[in-house]
Amino acid sequence: MPLSLPVLGRWRRSRPGYGPTAVERALRWLLTHSGPAGVRATSAVQHVYPEVTGYTIPTLLALGERDLARQWSGSLVTLQRADGALLGTDGLPYIFDTAQAMRGWLALLDEDRALAGPLARAAAWIGAQARADCRLPAPYGDTIPEAVHLYALAPLREAARRLNLAGLEETATRALAAYLQDERLTRFTTLTHFLGYILDGLLELGETAQARAGAEALAAQQRPDGEVPGRPGVGWVCTVGLAQLALVWYRLQMDDPADRAMTALERRQRRSGGFLGSHGRGASYFPREEISWGVKFFLDACLARSARFFARHAGIFPRKVEAADGRVQALAEALEPAARGRILEVGCGRGRFLRALQARFPEADLTGCDFAPELLADLPPGISSLRAGMLALPLPDASFDGVYMVEALEHALVPETAIRELCRVIRPGGRAAIIDKNRRALGRLQIVPWERWFDQAEVTAWLQGACDEVTGRPVPPGGEIASDGLFLAWSGVKRGAPLGPVEWSRAILPTQSPADVAREAQAGSAARRVRPLLEMTHPGDLLLELGSGTGAMSAVLAHAGRRIILLDWSRECLRFGCEVIAALGGTAGAVQADLQGVLPLRNGSVDCVWSSGVLEHFSEEQLQSVLRESGRVSRRLVASLVPNAASVPYRLGKWHQERSGTWRWGREDPRFSLRPAYEAAGLRVICEETLDTEHALAFLAFPEAAAFRELMRAWLESLPPPEVAALNQGYLLLTVGTKE
Repeated sequence: MPLSLPVLGRWRRSRPGYGPTAVERALRWLLTHSGPAGVRATSAVQHVYPEVTGYTIPTLLALGERDLARQWSGSLVTLQRADGALLGTDGLPYIFDTAQAMRGWLALLDEDRALAGPLARAAAWIGAQARADCRLPAPYGDTIPEAVHLYALAPLREAARRLNLAGLEETATRALAAYLQDERLTRFTTLTHFLGYILDGLLELGETAQARAGAEALAAQQRPDGEVPGRPGVGWVCTVGLAQLALVWYRLQMDDPADRAMTALERRQRRSGGFLGSHGRGASYFPREEISWGVKFFLDACLARSARFFARHAGIFPRKVEAADGRVQALAEALEPAARGRILEVGCGRGRFLRALQARFPEADLTGCDFAPELLADLPPGISSLRAGMLALPLPDASFDGVYMVEALEHALVPETAIRELCRVIRPGGRAAIIDKNRRALGRLQIVPWERWFDQAEVTAWLQGACDEVTGRPVPPGGEIASDGLFLAWSGVKRGAPLGPVEWSRAILPTQSPADVAREAQAGSAARRVRPLLEMTHPGDLLLELGSGTGAMSAVLAHAGRRIILLDWSRECLRFGCEVIAALGGTAGAVQADLQGVLPLRNGSVDCVWSSGVLEHFSEEQLQSVLRESGRVSRRLVASLVPNAASVPYRLGKWHQERSGTWRWGREDPRFSLRPAYEAAGLRVICEETLDTEHALAFLAFPEAAAFRELMRAWLESLPPPEVAALNQGYLLLTVGTKE
């Protein structure tokens, strides 16, 4: 029979099973109160808080927000002082704040080795601050205990180990030993928020017994409603401290106090998704502001709760399912085209559906993915295992022929992100399949607080973001379940990868003649978009355009006296582009090549390498390759124009075209910033801004958006140009870099 899971808590604002969940609301708060540079301190301020930005990066990664995590990491690099320190919001350097930036960089170090430099400088600066007694000085006075630096020692030690920084691991070890000599270290003598840092730091450093003693003492202070006094002898509660205690309790497998704390936190979550710093009579820790670190630690506690639930309830998950079960039939039908390929189950449990498919598709290469090792241990021979969460699969793009979930999406903390990850790892033309509970059947089973059931249209819309031929229907009858509407099944075919040379030339080449395109280029958007390039180059300079397409923009540059080389993988596009330039009286060289390989030009052979509407079609790895090659062949500048992810009109128009099936540009990933990618490729960014706000509005050409388009146009026209520029609503993001 379908699983019946225990209820661990109750919702205050929504019925169990309906979205958005508390996690989704908290994540929405975090995204609303942040930008590419980082997260704000509270709901009442605008400035970025580097400390919280740093230690929230691992949280973003766990929730599948990898692009934003990279942007925050790059922003922190720009904020680092030459001596390695990072400043607090008061403009002073702090050991704690610097260590939290290190925490974020360490989470991304494997994919971005350029972070090794900032990490080493930060670690060296912290090490230089250590006193003769090995402790790390704190300028907090009696307000904050110095022992919060235990939460700084783990990133210091990890950086020392991973970067082989002589002596700094010993610095961390000696500092830990010095703090452990304090008999009052984990006693309830200060704000629970600060104790949360101390206990979490002890756990990270392997001092489990010491952390447990403090955690048990605080559990004894927990009230029947799940809350803990914010300080000794007070009645009010520090919300962020309670979230940190829940996280520590889960890590120590103290599930009862942790579950009760989470119930209390969900009750205190505000409609915005955020949390006040404290609540209750006399509350004195940010009692009127929603604080970003409260959201961060609540999200961490939610992730820990989910992991603990599956670890401690592994035994309730069945090992087998009947071959005649309707869910097996639906999976077999959806995945039949992948029967001889690689198939992945996300959230596989103990592998009952993998066993069924193994019998059904004996030639398939099957892999089961789950977060709980207790569940993966039960997978049968011949099936590979992967330990990972649904929101951040450690797998390359397009690595499986079929990927599916059965009764797993309901447990995803952010279901839409789980589907995005599922689709990401499917090759173009591969199959996606999802089976889960029907929202209309809510009430038949007890569910856990974060569980969410779905209606047919909701999951269909999410799958359509990456798949064609999406269908959703009730699971057919058979086996242990009847056709009673409890389960729905969705399937789709992964949409194609970026367009190939022939498809791209068909999509991009206009019906007008080259002469018509040349005339339009001089007076239209092409002239506006190349203006920054004209300002940064000189007549006679040699410019290489990557992915030149129609050549319209290079034609404007050629007309202004620049020498031009066009590079494209489409012979037809190169021919057309040269004719456009000739129509304006210029000439151009033409190179047919694939940008993903080595560019067929010598080192430093051109003054500027640039592209427009190209880099957004590449994966992160491909982007790095193109930028490195661009830096190699350029003497001075590397410039790129990509769709601006911050442009609301463009994003809305693109979303509408994708949903309506009229989008014709293949995969296109807009960007908030290319600064981290440039810096990782060894390029120093000298300019980043957005262009062409008017063209962004053109994406709102569908009837439902007409009123919004005109209202936004009128509003933008009412603002002075500097304010319009500061809003970053241009269609294109321009990034210009030079070689170090």
